[in-house]
Amino acid sequence: MSRFFVSSDFKGKEVFIDGVEAHHMINVKRFKLGDRVSLFNGNGIECFGKIIDISVNGKSSEKKVRIGIEKVESANIEIATEITMAFSVPKGKRSEIVVQKCSELGVKNLVPIIADRSIIRSNFDNKLEKWQKITIEASKQCGRNCTTNILDVLKFNELEALIGRHDLSIMFTLNSKSRPLKEVIKDYQNASRVLCIIGPEGGFTQSEVEMAEQFGCDLAKLTSQVLRIETAVIAVASMLIYEYAL
Repeated sequence: MSRFFVSSDFKGKEVFIDGVEAHHMINVKRFKLGDRVSLFNGNGIECFGKIIDISVNGKSSEKKVRIGIEKVESANIEIATEITMAFSVPKGKRSEIVVQKCSELGVKNLVPIIADRSIIRSNFDNKLEKWQKITIEASKQCGRNCTTNILDVLKFNELEALIGRHDLSIMFTLNSKSRPLKEVIKDYQNASRVLCIIGPEGGFTQSEVEMAEQFGCDLAKLTSQVLRIETAVIAVASMLIYEYAL
């Protein structure tokens, strides 16, 4: 059954869909009156119902779909450990790969950061809006009832408060003091909130490494090679899910 996103608490007998999702439902999927659909609100609630009315806005010709609610479920299929990924934003559409794959893997939060060697340092508004749409599409595709949260951009020296809210905070760096990730995780078997900090491909500066340690970060590495940002993010998320969720 096709899934669609709608911002609703599903507490009534009906729910309305308009905009992009209505267009996709009617003009792309070619759904008609009586067809059954699955809806989710991004907060863990899924609704099942059927199309009972399709109307058209005369001025804009936009479709509006009315769904009769038949069943509402609260299905928590999220991984038990909340993973937050703070990452230096790569150029071009590579950042969209980060967002898409983290959403599919069940990462709870994504935080764009500006480090000393970050290439992308401004004009984030359009990116944040695009990323939010990607998280919705990824959740529709993979069956999640929640969407990954896109948090505000932080400068590196603003990470202290975020680090303090997690049981385990890891900076990934090839610094000589870094330990293999599996060794770091052994010390935090019961962590319920994990923060991962992925830097630019030029790496973190020594002052940033020292600052992160002062904030309470553990230093870790995946390999001895320099990885692209999107590669590192996907690898880290996968390893943490294996450790904490499987």
